[in-house]
This record gives sequence, structure tokens and C-alpha cells, in this order.
Amino acid sequence: MIVNNQSSVNLLLFMTRGMSLAAWKRNGSLTRELALYERLAERGLRTSVISWGGKEDIAIAAAFPWLSVYFNTRGLARERYERLLPLIHALPLLRADIIKSNQINGADLALRCARFWKKPFIARCGYLWSNICAQQHPELLAGVQALEKEVFTHASLCVVTTEAIRDAVLRACKLPVEQVTCVPNYVPDYFYRVPPGDGAKPSIVTAVGRLSPEKNLFALIDACAGLDLTLRLMGEGEQRAELAARAVARGVRLEMPGNMPHQDLPRLLAESAVCVLVSLFEGHPKALIEYMACGRAVLGTKVEGIAPLIRDGENGLLCATDAASIRQGLQRLLADASLRRRLGQQAREDARRFSLERIAEQELDLYGKLPRSSFSASLGQGIRHCLGAAFRAARHRRIRRPTKPPPPGTSSSAEVSVRSREAFVEKTLAGIQDWLADKSPADALRLLFTLDQRLYALQGARAVAYDNGVHTKHRHTRYHDFFVKRLHPGERVLDIGCGNGFLAWDMAEKGGALVTGIDLAPENIRIARERFSHPRVTHIRGDALRDLPEGEYETVVLSNVLEHLPECAAFLRKALAALRPARCLIRVPLFERDWRVPLKKELGLEWRLDATHETEYTLESFAEEMDAAGLAVIHQEIRWSEIWCEACPR
Repeated sequence: MIVNNQSSVNLLLFMTRGMSLAAWKRNGSLTRELALYERLAERGLRTSVISWGGKEDIAIAAAFPWLSVYFNTRGLARERYERLLPLIHALPLLRADIIKSNQINGADLALRCARFWKKPFIARCGYLWSNICAQQHPELLAGVQALEKEVFTHASLCVVTTEAIRDAVLRACKLPVEQVTCVPNYVPDYFYRVPPGDGAKPSIVTAVGRLSPEKNLFALIDACAGLDLTLRLMGEGEQRAELAARAVARGVRLEMPGNMPHQDLPRLLAESAVCVLVSLFEGHPKALIEYMACGRAVLGTKVEGIAPLIRDGENGLLCATDAASIRQGLQRLLADASLRRRLGQQAREDARRFSLERIAEQELDLYGKLPRSSFSASLGQGIRHCLGAAFRAARHRRIRRPTKPPPPGTSSSAEVSVRSREAFVEKTLAGIQDWLADKSPADALRLLFTLDQRLYALQGARAVAYDNGVHTKHRHTRYHDFFVKRLHPGERVLDIGCGNGFLAWDMAEKGGALVTGIDLAPENIRIARERFSHPRVTHIRGDALRDLPEGEYETVVLSNVLEHLPECAAFLRKALAALRPARCLIRVPLFERDWRVPLKKELGLEWRLDATHETEYTLESFAEEMDAAGLAVIHQEIRWSEIWCEACPR
């Protein structure tokens, strides 16, 4: 089904009750939470979410072409909204092939909607809500256990993150073993890009997570008292003020930077000598596997959720939950850099089983086991017809009805516009066909290709105006992703021929890189500085052929640049010698993009996408140029009739 990408699949995800895309963005987790669904979108899956947010979620979702969001647009009271939800969101529910919950809190609504519309339902939970209630809210325990049993028992498939949770669900609900599957939490790719080591600042100890009781942070602060270290607590929570006061009382240097974009987290972890998770209990802790993926030395407590991931003395250290035991573990790690390196290297290897690509494959296999949604033909078609008519009528009344009805026999302005456009096109085509009538095939083709070239230029100009100054190809081809996904936070990047600066902005904003953009055109630099300024981006007006910026860069980006240069191989050799990058990320147009290209060239017409191109590449000519420049290609792909390449100096 999805695995072969033969047809798109619609997934409807119910967010945790009370959660929204805006809340994910505020707490810094938006990129992380959507990473899986973005990867699945590459395989034909479209995701919609039922959110508890507002209009802000629409703007957030607009940045992800594969994502749609639905919420309580009418501002109904919570109880009434939940009661009417299967009807209020009937259209996305009807379109959905699979309905899925993100956590148990809110899964009851997802289950009710799935049963109402007879859809396959995946009950997913990263942790058992009842475990948290047993520790912190025993008065809610019975109700939550009943909810979990109801959801798990009636789900088409249950997905949990650890074998321990799976065993608990099987015991509590007496389900067949095949109904409960374990799919761990994943680690986004950017965590594996952090250089291995024992910490850029060997006195920093970092803990990531909510500042809440189950994280056992008071014991951690007590353990740090008297040690020469800085404790960095990343996150927000109800205990923030009390923790700060405890640190002052114990004389502990404490940093509390709060929440931040998740893609910035690897840079801060890379500075840490030790990363800790000293919770009283956990489900399948994302923070821990992210520490491991960064290759950090980890100290964790011997509790459920943490102990199964850490092999004491091999990929981390384990301790008890009391301050004295935590202190002993910290002292041992801080005193031994070689131990930190050894543990961190093994931790990174062990964390690869949680890579985004592997977890995405498990998700795909999971979806492939479920049948497509099925109504009886009469019920399904009848409901679709009635609801579709009702929604069309409502939309007509709300949006399209004119203030005054048009006089009988007249047409709407939209209908007149369509007829006028079609008439213009037909008249233009008739004139062209008359002109071609007595021409040879070669002359006819020359006229048509010349007209096509002019139309292509007009389309490009209008596409820029359509997206308010930025060509729609940035959005439709999503070509920035090739560069952004290959960067790690803090990486020094030189974007040669940066144009209007949009790509440089994305590499800084989404990839966390430190970017210098250089371009010859004053207008491009003006737009870049005015529209795409960013604290991690520097824009330089200059000719890279003569004046490369001073300094060394880890990555050089050449996006649609080489085709404009007369001596590409010589320029690349000069750049490699001056900048000493670890790699180049390159994008160039492919000559073999369309059958009309060689025909235009044969007819003596302009065949290039841009008349300023010195060349457009075949696979063979590109390989020869990389070899002449002293670059070894380590990755190459063809997308949107272009060559995309990652190459390293030989």
C-alpha cells in the first residue's frame, strides 16, 4: 500500500487532549513531533491533525504541504465540541484511511470517531497514563485504567514504545499478542550529526525535560552541591522557581535557558560533558535516546524506562535515585575523559536503532497491515452525498452568495472571467495556427519554441509575484530540504551565489547552521538583508570568483551556481584550497530534462533554462567536472530534472 508508494494514504492524527501545533512550537518540539510524518510524506502519506488550538495552527500547518489541521473553529464549549466532533469534522474523517491517537488522553475521542465512521484505528501511546496517575494522581487511577482498557480493547492495533509497556497492556486487557506492537520513539537525523567527543565544555552537566516532580531534579541539584560544574536544566515546568532557589541555597551554578527549538538542542548537548536523566520513572524517554545519539556520556537512574536502555559501564552509567548515588556517578564521569568518550561512542552506536529512517519503516509496515476504511456501499455513499451537499450549501451561503441576486439571465463575474480567458486563448491559438499553416516543420517548431521561451519567462515572473516576491519553486520543489537536512547545528556554511537569501535563511533557521551568503548582485543582497535577515546569517556583496570570504567553512553550498561559471573545475579547486571545507553541497540543472532541449539545440534556438548558463550538465559531464575539481561524490540523486550532490575533497 504505502510501502510501494502506489497510492497516497490519508492519516488523521488526534493530538493529546489540550495540545496544539502552536503549543508544540512554543515548547520547541514542533520539528521533532512532525519529523516522522514529514518522512512518511515522502512515501505518499498525507497527515491531518485534530488540534485543540486555534487560527495560529493554520499558519503553522501552511509551512508543511502534506499537513492539514482541524480545530474548534466555532468556539464551542469543550463538552459540546467533543460530543459533536464526529459530525463537525465529518469531511476529514470521511477522507481518512486510518485514524490514530498520539497519546491515551484524547484517544477516547479518536476511538469514538473511528467507530462512528467505521475506520481502522491505531491506539498509540508513548507511556502508560495509568503509571503516572499511580505515582502522582491516585484519585484518577481507576478512571484512567478504564479508559485505557476501553481504547486498547477496541483498537484495530495498539502501538506502544517499549516491551515493558506492551507486556503491561497485554496483561491488563487480555489481548492477543498480535494486537499490540512495539514501535520505539525516534531520534531525528540532526542528532547524529553532532561530532563525537567528551564535551566541548567539560564542566557542563545537562538535563533535558519538564521541570516536574517525576524528573527528581531536587536530588540532582543536591548531588551537584560542592562539585566544580555548571548544571544546565533545559525545559519548563511548575518547579522552575523552587529549583532555582534550591540551587542558590546549595551553591550550585545553574543555567535554565527554558524551551528552545528542538533542532537547536544538539548544539547544546555537544557542549556537555555529561547528560543526565535521574527520573523516578519514565516510559520511553526521548531525551535519553537523543543524548545517546549525540554520543554523550549518560548517567541514568535504575528505574523503569531508563534501565533497559543503559548497560551499566558499557554505554552509560546507572545510579539510584538518591542524591548520594547521583553524586558518585557524576564524580566518576567528570574525572575520566576517556571513560566519557568510550561510553559516548557506544551509546551513539546503540542509538542507531532509533533512527528516524528505521522507525519510519516500522510505521509503514504497520499501516500496511491495516485494511482501507470500509463502509457498506449504501451507507458510505449516502452519507458522503448528504454531507457533501450540506457542506457545499453551507459554504455557498457563507461565502459565495452575492449581496444582491443577479438579474435573471445574467452570469456571475467568475463565469464571465472564465469565458473571457478561454475566448482569448482560442483566438490566440487560431492566429498561431494560421501563421503556421504554410511553414515547414522546422520553422513551425522554431516559432513555437520561441513563444514557449517567452511564456516560460512570463510564468516565472508571475510565480514570483504569486508568492509575494519568492518563486513558488522554493515551496513546490522543497529543494531547501536537501541542504537543510544535511547540516548540523553550529556548522559553518558558505552559500556562494546566495541570491535573495531564502536558502541561507532556511539553513540557519531549520538547520541551525552559521551561514555566510555571498552574491554579486546588489539587488539580491538588498532583498536578503531586508527580507531574509537572521541572527545566524551574514550577507556579503562580492564576486566569489575573485574575492572568496576569509576563514574556513565546514560546508560550501553551490545551489544553481556552477552552471553560470566559465571554468567550474578551476574555481572549485581554488575554493577548496582557500576555504578547506569538509564537503560541498551542489545543485545543477540537467541537460537531459526534457526531449525538447536537444531539439531546440538542434534547431539553433536557445535551449538553456537561463541564457546566462555557461553549460547544463549530463551525468557524464558532471562526473568529469567533479573529478577534475578533486571532489569525490558520496551522494547523488536526480530530482526535478536537476542533479543534487554531496561531494568531499579527495
